[in-house]
Amino acid sequence: MVKLKQPPAGHLLIGIKENEAQSRLDFAIQLGELTDKGRETTLALGQRLRHLYVDQLGFMPKLIADPDMIYLRATPMPRALESVQQSFWGLYPLTARTASFPPPTIITRTPSDETLFPNESHCLRFSQLSRIFAQRAADKWNESNEMDYLNKLISKWMPEDSPRVAVDSHPRLSGIMDTINATLAHAKATRLPSEFYDSKLRNIIQKIAVEEWFDGYQESREYRMVGIGGLVGDVVSRMVDNVEQNGNDGLLEIGGESSSIGTGRGGEKRIKLAMSGCHDTTLAGFLSGFGAFKGETWPPFTSHIALELFRQRKRAPDVALPVKERSPDVAVQGVPSPRSTSWLSSIFASSQKAATLASSAPVGIGRKPSSALSAQEKKSLEGYYVRMRYNDRPVTIPGCKAQGNHLAGDESFCTLEAFKQVADKFTPKNWKEACSLFAASPTHQLLASIHNSHLLIHDTSSTAPSLFSKTALSPPFAQSCTSIRFYHPSPALISSSSSKPAVTQHTARFLLISPTTLYVYDALDPSYHVVLSNVASPSPRLADALLLSPEHVLTTPDLAGKSVIWHTTTGTGVEVRDPKPGLRGIGYSVRERGG
Repeated sequence: MVKLKQPPAGHLLIGIKENEAQSRLDFAIQLGELTDKGRETTLALGQRLRHLYVDQLGFMPKLIADPDMIYLRATPMPRALESVQQSFWGLYPLTARTASFPPPTIITRTPSDETLFPNESHCLRFSQLSRIFAQRAADKWNESNEMDYLNKLISKWMPEDSPRVAVDSHPRLSGIMDTINATLAHAKATRLPSEFYDSKLRNIIQKIAVEEWFDGYQESREYRMVGIGGLVGDVVSRMVDNVEQNGNDGLLEIGGESSSIGTGRGGEKRIKLAMSGCHDTTLAGFLSGFGAFKGETWPPFTSHIALELFRQRKRAPDVALPVKERSPDVAVQGVPSPRSTSWLSSIFASSQKAATLASSAPVGIGRKPSSALSAQEKKSLEGYYVRMRYNDRPVTIPGCKAQGNHLAGDESFCTLEAFKQVADKFTPKNWKEACSLFAASPTHQLLASIHNSHLLIHDTSSTAPSLFSKTALSPPFAQSCTSIRFYHPSPALISSSSSKPAVTQHTARFLLISPTTLYVYDALDPSYHVVLSNVASPSPRLADALLLSPEHVLTTPDLAGKSVIWHTTTGTGVEVRDPKPGLRGIGYSVRERGG
């Protein structure tokens, strides 16, 4: 499944989801690529955009000559790239381009830096939170009457090793939904048995899948921040930068050869159209982040979101027209602020020339929190409005309903100031830092975190924290790690002779916890490394783990498994009956476990 996002004139964001072949594999269509039907529908979307923004509104030129007025981006998925290509072709076919118009540049980031979709593979904190909400959905629905109904109809087609349909079955319930939707979008020859298309069954699957994947955005600010906040912040920043006319639009997003700034190769300025190929999780996550996805079903194929920036005419205060001179590029694709000196700058502006440009770029307010804006800065946003449309239908953002936060007479036109205020609440200061798993030692002198498949230990005892050690982790474990836990001894074991107690063995040991495996490390001894595997058995996963001493780990499995205390040196464990936390530690009775 795939989607696409594009922001055209004024300020416009459009997202498209493509049709992915899931029924059979042949030599013409590989898994994850667009089918012919997907190409047709995304091409048609581009043609509809041309009719609206070129023919009807006159916002974009009929004949395009300037490549720096557009911004194209896609995720690393081939189907997302194809969606952008087909949609842009529909918007500007060859007959609508001048002879000098160069091949358009489509920007793609490395997977670890991608914010154009909720990046579960490389944002560890989002991965952790998403598993929590997925497990909650499984606990709620797996033994429900609704799930019994699904099993009555389709369990006979489930594999032998996962015979019951469930939220977390194999295939997962959401995967079954994807297959149903993909076959419905294509010819009858791709269809599954008729039971899969029962209307009640499809409604149940849709309801559960939407809850599993997207309820987290409505309930958790942190979920919104690490899931979609980086993208939202980039979009809002570019809108505001455009209104300010500071010339930052896309300047350092990507360089041409040798990172030089050139026509169509990173010199994008005054962008009027931005189009991005993204995914269903992008669209639903973006809408959910603004509280605008309640009651919606899973995004259909070729779904799209459009964000449009309007400027109010002085002569007619109640009429808003698309911004034409310098409409911001509102691609929901995530366009980093060009003046940033964060990790994005180091990735996309590696040369000294790019760094010089970044340091000399005008300072704007795009990434400045709304609460920190001066009266003059807030005034610069007056007269501008943002409208969000989902599949050609205007969307009302709850945070824009209050009087003064929207255009008089139409709540779907949110003031730019109010729109930025809503977005700022879940825009991270640094997306990669927000995505990291971290924990502080009991004395708060050490900070352990996981970043880019590395375990980092920082010494925070001074005003300028320094890197103490760096250890490579296997990418699969780094991605599956759910938390970091330091050993917290009794207060008597922590020296109180000074305001900054010394770090000892009692305060340096810590755990890295995954669903089935534990890693034990010592911050003072980088060579110390203990692995405890299959510690959840016979349960499928761990619910929690805790260091009881520098050499003993208490594991609490999910479901009906027994808690076990493991010795880190021998690897043996004893079962624990009813562990109960108390003022003097954890009380329990034990029974030897084999090993």
